[in-house]
Amino acid sequence: MLSKRPQMRLQGLGPGFLLVILLAVFAAPACGRVYTLASGSAQGVYLPLANDMAVVARKSGVEIRVIPSEGSRQNLAWLAEGRADLALAQSDIAWNAYSGRGGFPKPVTSLRVIAPLYTEAIHILIQRTLYIHRIEDLRGKRIAVGPAGSGTETNAAQMLGAAGLTLAEVNARHLSIEESMAALRSGEIDAAFVTSAVPSPLVTGVLADRSATLLEPDRDFLERLRKIFPFYLTKNIETSDYPHLDEQVTTAGVQALLVGRDDIPAATIGHLVRAFSVSPELTAKYRLPSAGDGASDSEIPLFEEARSYYRLQSWLHQRKLFIGTVLFLLIATIAVLRFQRGIWRLLRRDGDRFLHAGIYLFVVWVGGSLMLYRAEHRINDNYASPWKSLWSGLITIYSLSGKEPLSLEGRVAAIIMFILGLGGLLWLIERFASFYVETKLLPLIRGGFARVHKMKNHYVIAGWNEKGVGIIKQLHGEELEHRHIVILAPEQAKGLPRHHKLIQVVHGERAYEDCLKEVNVSAAHSVIILADSAEPAEDARTILTILAIRKICSEQGLEPVPVSAEIVDSRNVKLAQYAGGEQDGRLEVVSSNDVGRSLLTQAAVHPGLFTVYSQLLEFKKNNSEIHRAPMPSSFVDKSFEEILTQSATNRERKIYVMPIAIQREGKIHINPARDALGKLAASDFLFALCDSPKNLENLS
Repeated sequence: MLSKRPQMRLQGLGPGFLLVILLAVFAAPACGRVYTLASGSAQGVYLPLANDMAVVARKSGVEIRVIPSEGSRQNLAWLAEGRADLALAQSDIAWNAYSGRGGFPKPVTSLRVIAPLYTEAIHILIQRTLYIHRIEDLRGKRIAVGPAGSGTETNAAQMLGAAGLTLAEVNARHLSIEESMAALRSGEIDAAFVTSAVPSPLVTGVLADRSATLLEPDRDFLERLRKIFPFYLTKNIETSDYPHLDEQVTTAGVQALLVGRDDIPAATIGHLVRAFSVSPELTAKYRLPSAGDGASDSEIPLFEEARSYYRLQSWLHQRKLFIGTVLFLLIATIAVLRFQRGIWRLLRRDGDRFLHAGIYLFVVWVGGSLMLYRAEHRINDNYASPWKSLWSGLITIYSLSGKEPLSLEGRVAAIIMFILGLGGLLWLIERFASFYVETKLLPLIRGGFARVHKMKNHYVIAGWNEKGVGIIKQLHGEELEHRHIVILAPEQAKGLPRHHKLIQVVHGERAYEDCLKEVNVSAAHSVIILADSAEPAEDARTILTILAIRKICSEQGLEPVPVSAEIVDSRNVKLAQYAGGEQDGRLEVVSSNDVGRSLLTQAAVHPGLFTVYSQLLEFKKNNSEIHRAPMPSSFVDKSFEEILTQSATNRERKIYVMPIAIQREGKIHINPARDALGKLAASDFLFALCDSPKNLENLS
């Protein structure tokens, strides 16, 4: 009975609990096993990096013992011999080991990549007193190429080989990095190769004391180097890395890798990859790439667990970029719709001239930069992050030099981006050029802004509201003589017309004499005063404007210019008329409230009459309107009844004119009786219904 109780309890737990136990067993790292990590020398970066990685791994349940070494080659040799389970190595040395080249007697087929680390820069230090600007110029020079068998020696030999040189064609010195820096200071060598993380304290020293400068290989050389050795990357050495560096230097780089033997349990690899990827200490201190950037493009295979993890993180990273882009565009669209009035005010009346070209360039820039990031971020330091890609993409829009992609996909994207971007820039330049011509050159030629104070016989619109657009359309009607129109309006006025050869806009206050003089109001054909808003308080400014115009004309000894003024509150009409003084009918005060009320009443009493008024007040082709003109000489000394009869006979001559009113001494007499005015005088004005003012001229 006692022997059956454990069995009964196990059966009661069910298959789900057993599955959890099995997963926990297989997911946990091998208990009690200590993994050996081959690192580097005390003077390099590999040893401190390995020690920090061991601390992070221990927190995740994996025990690592770090052993110093002479560098990548020895690390990989120990890995092949089984003396180490894990190793830090340069990507080029690891590639040689995996393929059985570069001094490795046979391929290390058990080699697998766990994590790509930072990119090491190949520093090429040149004696400052020497004039050397190409690697080809190193022929016959004394060069430190690193210790024999080191990764630096391999890099130096490969880069010299890509330049057409061998180690036998230079005076190669196998010196450590400390010895190389001392030899540069003493002048014992002309140049030194140093493969190291950036910044390197020893390199900082020789740059600080001006013993050496950094050589930047040309772009063609870097492209040729990568074709021969595909594991090379481009690496930017920034002025922030070395404070005494005058400008950014782009050189070749190799990636530091964490590699291991293929017999390491999958669970351990999973723990290590996740622990190193999310460790802020490692990422910040050693500038490790984000897991979302994906894995290395090296031909060395990754552990399957690492590959799956990086693939998932890359997928999530791309989705974050996509979602972020969509959210940005959505928020931008909502903001534009919400604040479109404010944006339009900011862009003013000419904003759309540049807006379309600007949106086009923005889409080309962002879209092309993300494509370049996707194609280049693993091999090209110029596109290592989305933010770097945006900067490099901006340069690519107007130049294909300086930030060239290395992959075929990246080059195709760059060419397309360059062509589309160049078209967008030309479009934007054309917009600016046309804007300048229309707003600056043409107005100068036609008597524009620079000569508006000398303009004559023009229309002046003082103030601005929604009625202004319709007024301008009427003034530019097909049957009217087209005159210049000068609009005097405040800067914040909305809906001002776009630039037109006959329209000028001057920003200012309509009631100020200086502003009215600037638009030469005294020489205008007529003035229209518009209320800037529907507030009754605007009437005070309108009255001040009438007084200012009257004063300007009086001071210059001129006849009052005809003025049509809009009054918001009908109670202020009499006051505005009084402000105009005796102007012989040259002041028309219009209250839209009164006019609207009268039209509604007339339309109610006589249905269809409003349509008649509308047609009479609208200037358009093949339509009769009311026109005012000095009394034709053929009508002088005749009565109104006689000119009506004469107008009827003129229809036989195909001159269609119907007199409707006479203006005498500022007063309007509509259809006057025979004895109301007597004989018509030359000083009278005739209001007539006709197709065009030319019909009135033909009566003379």
